Amino acid sequence: MGKDSQASVLFSFLSSILSASIHNFTERCICSKHYTNEMKIDNIYMVFTM
Repeated sequence: MGKDSQASVLFSFLSSILSASIHNFTERCICSKHYTNEMKIDNIYMVFTM
């Protein structure tokens, strides 16, 4: 039971960091309008969601 709750807390922590970094990357791409960077982020996001 303790291990499961620890793992879920860790997972939520990591996923929040991941979503925040993806948000920052997309904001930068929109600001600089580098579509190639957006493509890279989409690929990274797909890898993590698989």
